[in-house]
Amino acid sequence: VRVALMRNAAPFSSWQDGKFSGIIPDVLHRIEELSGLTFELLPVDSQETAIQYVHEGKADMVGRLANNVFFARSSGLRLTTPYVYMPMMQVRYRRKDTVRNVGVQGVAQMDQVQANKKYSENIHMQVYQNVEECFAALTSGRVDAIYCDQVTANYFMNTHRYSEYRMDLLQPFSYDLTFATDEGAKAILPTILDKSIRCITSAEVDEIIMRNRIQEPLT
Repeated sequence: VRVALMRNAAPFSSWQDGKFSGIIPDVLHRIEELSGLTFELLPVDSQETAIQYVHEGKADMVGRLANNVFFARSSGLRLTTPYVYMPMMQVRYRRKDTVRNVGVQGVAQMDQVQANKKYSENIHMQVYQNVEECFAALTSGRVDAIYCDQVTANYFMNTHRYSEYRMDLLQPFSYDLTFATDEGAKAILPTILDKSIRCITSAEVDEIIMRNRIQEPLT
């Protein structure tokens, strides 16, 4: 099964030296053990490219998509059961008292945020292809803050000057990740994925996240 996966989305997926590492490859490996499927991971630069690969038949599934039913329908995709549930966070410079410009990763996440008026009213959202571009925009001052999941926020804080930034929980806003297949494809693949995901315990997912949350040991 060919999976289109973003190459620059640590700690979820990172492409280095011709191979993937991260939370999603580890989840897929567990699904391989449970189902007997074998996954081939295809590196792409953006979520939009991953979706395009699926529609063009270059890939069988998108490896990471926000659990947004309305976006999936408009994009001709079928979502699986979510495999990761995470609180959403706002990361900003401590010296920024007012947040007006916010970076988000992908159109699906932007649509999800816009549906929540509490965190989108009077906010201009800038969509970036991957989380690396989001953080680059934050550190360069092009945006006042970024909205991202808790795991990615912690990863960023572990690799940058912690004292310069502040993390705020966007309660009760959550960010759930799913796989996605073409809406017109046979249902057997998403059915197998759904059953396999339900067999992965929350403890297993937590262990996978903990294993990938820090890029390198701090010196």
